[in-house]
Order: sequence, then C-alpha cells, then structure tokens
Amino acid sequence: MFVNVCPFETLLHYIRPDNFMAFLNQHLTIATDAVHRQGGIIDKYMGEIAMGLFNTQLNPSANHAARAVRAALSIARGVSALQQKLNIDPEKPYYRIGIHSGVATVGNVGSPSRREFTAIGDTINLARRLEQNATFGQIILSEDTYRLCQGFLDAHADTISVIERGARKVKGRQQPAQIYEVCYR
Repeated sequence: MFVNVCPFETLLHYIRPDNFMAFLNQHLTIATDAVHRQGGIIDKYMGEIAMGLFNTQLNPSANHAARAVRAALSIARGVSALQQKLNIDPEKPYYRIGIHSGVATVGNVGSPSRREFTAIGDTINLARRLEQNATFGQIILSEDTYRLCQGFLDAHADTISVIERGARKVKGRQQPAQIYEVCYR
C-alpha cells in the first residue's frame, strides 16, 4: 500500500515550513495508526508518502487484502475529519492510495553501516504506480487485490462502493492494469 497524505508541492506554498512539518506529521500519523490497527507495518516514509505492508514474515495475515482496504478507508475518514477540524475544504481531500497484492522480496537492504527492512519487486512498483495514477480522494485497488477481498467488499456493499475503472497503462509495465476504486457510500 502506498498512501500520499497531502499534496506537498501545492501546500508548501501556503503553509510556513515549520507549520508544514506539523501538518504533514498529523496526516502521516492518521495513515500510520490506520495501517497498524489493521495489522500492517509501515515500511517507510518518503516525504508525504507512507508505504505500508500487509502479510510479510513480520505480520502474516490470511485476509491481508481486506485489512489493507479497511486501513485505506480509515485513512480516508481520518484525513477528512482532520481537514474539517483544520477548516480545510473537505471537497478537496488530501489523500490518494494505491493497493496491490502479490509476491515481493522482503529483507534488509543497504550497506554494512546502514541497513533497513523493505520490500522490493513488481508488486511494490505496481502499488506505487496505482497511488501515482490516483487523483486526490481516490483509493485504487489492483485486480489482484480486488479479487482477494471481493468477499469482504460484497459483504459490506451497503457501506462500501466499488467502481470498476477499467484498464490503465502504468509506467514500467507492458500490460495495462485493471483497477477498481473503493470508497464509503
């Protein structure tokens, strides 16, 4: 899962740098807490982006796709509530999320003097590309994630909408990716 919690390049022009860091950390806390509540781990922060992992050797889970979707929906609600609290127009949500499920290589990477745990591979790259292709206010799932959590989504069809968005060409892939958008009704 990749979560962009606020449009850094846009907001930096309107908020003083010291205030922006506090603003950014509030948003990253919402994302982090939502991922942790669903049994995920935060792999890393990259500015305004958080990378969350579900179903690694550190956090195995049979229903990891549904947990990732629940975390994403919680992030959407949390960011919207924060924007309302800060008197920011709720019609312009400050989040976009991409989720893909599949096999990744996980482990410690780096040099002998500095290592960090991370995940790499096509699964990770596609999740990032889905986030990059989402507009602010969207939660985008790959077809693999959708299929893995379809039962969960069907069981919650009264509160969660699923919109098929068709196939999209994403950077670094030959085949277009079939995508779905999820949101609360």
